[in-house]
Formats: sequence, structure tokens, C-alpha cells
Amino acid sequence: MNSGGSGASHLLAMHSSANADWGTPMLLRRFAATVLRPAAKLGGSIVLDYSTSAYWQAWWPDGDCPRTYLDGSLGKDVLSAADRQAVCSDCGSGFLNPAGLDGGAMVQKCWKIFEQDHAEKRLGSGVWIGFSLETMASLQGITDRNPLTVGAEDFITTIVPSRRCRYLLHPEQFIVITRKKQAKRDRRSKLWLAEQRKIEKLKSRFDDAPVTGNAPSHSSYLSILWSPVRAVRRRQMAATRQFLTEQHKDEKSLLYRFEAIGPLNIL
Repeated sequence: MNSGGSGASHLLAMHSSANADWGTPMLLRRFAATVLRPAAKLGGSIVLDYSTSAYWQAWWPDGDCPRTYLDGSLGKDVLSAADRQAVCSDCGSGFLNPAGLDGGAMVQKCWKIFEQDHAEKRLGSGVWIGFSLETMASLQGITDRNPLTVGAEDFITTIVPSRRCRYLLHPEQFIVITRKKQAKRDRRSKLWLAEQRKIEKLKSRFDDAPVTGNAPSHSSYLSILWSPVRAVRRRQMAATRQFLTEQHKDEKSLLYRFEAIGPLNIL
């Protein structure tokens, strides 16, 4: 997922140039779909996934798969305004888990595109997945608005979960990463043996469903770019509050506790 994000070409939803293709957790996909459904046009929830791949597209929850997506292939490059226009000329709702390439430069480029599409009303509403809180600071000055902006006319709210988010991996990528870790361990250790059992279990599977990876060493965040249409925004915020209230009933949920920067009620 990196997206739902996450892709297959030069727009792989990687969070660093050294890491594999990481996908957005299912809970955050469901959250994004819930927030964006009132803004989507012609039904569904997400019209455009700005940066993903065919693999990650297949793993959205039923009924929530984005209508179209950009994967970095010819004619589907998020950095090309013409490509974005061609796949979605009037996008009611969009999702973006940006590729962490070029030392964070791609994240900055993607935020500029996402924010400007929203500001210029080419994007009605969007959900942005921030892999690391550090990217918040890097986005300051890129555009007039950023994930920390909370002015009355900015239409942005950022959610910061109290615990670290565990992203998804293709099973083959999970095996590659795990073997690299094993190479540094004693083959007789309990940890090495547990990892080996996990590898063998994955190798015996008959499907390629994503695997949950270990939590990174930092916190993530998500930013909502609300619809400028008051009636739509009201429905979005009501749906968001209800979703978050349900998550607070589950102590194991990533969104059991969180901080909100910006409004969660109608402006």
C-alpha cells in the first residue's frame, strides 16, 4: 500500500532507499477509506492512490480499493501533472503514502503535489501517511500548508498515534530482511530459530498475502486534508470521530490513543 500504498517501479513505497517496499497497515487503510468516503464522487471511498502498485492495490479491504492509481510506470507518474490529470481530472478523494526515496526528497515532492492539488481543488479531500514524525519538520516551507498547520482556513488535521505503527511487507521481502538479520545472529539462539520457523511457514504458503513487519524505531502520523465543502466536511468529521471512538474500545489498536493536531469537528 504504500498504499496502500506502495509501488513496483521507481515509485516504490519505500521509506528509505535502503529498505523494501512497505505497505500501509490495514487499519490505516480502513481509516482513510472511512474519512474519504463522504468526499468520493460516483460512490466508493478513494478515487486515486497517488503512489502504489498492482500488488498493493489487491490488498485493500473489500469495497475500499481506489478506483485508479499511479505506480510510476509510463503515463502513471505522480510527479507528472499531465499523468495525474489523465488518470483523474476531477479527483474527489485521494490517498498518498509517499515513497521515501532520495533522502526524503521524494516525500517533499509528493507533499507539494498533494497539498497543491487540494489547494487548487483538483483534489477534493486526501489522506497522507507520514512514515516518520521527522518528515513533519522537513515539509515546513515546501508549501503554504503542512501537517502542523491548524489555521481555521487550512482544512488540515494530523493524527499522531501513541504507539509505533507496524507496516506491511510482501512475504518474499520479509524473508529477505529476516535472513539479513539472521546472518548477524548465533544459529543456535532462540531468536534465530524463531525467525527460521517464520521463514519456513511463509515459504510453505500458497498465497502472497502481506506480512506485518516489525515496528520502526520512530512514530508515524496521518494527515487529513478535509473537503472545503462544509456539508461534506461535516460528514467526514463525524465519520472520523466515530471510527476513532470505536478504536478506543480496543486497547491493542494502533489508534487506541492519539493526539490530534487540528480540528475533528466542523469548522
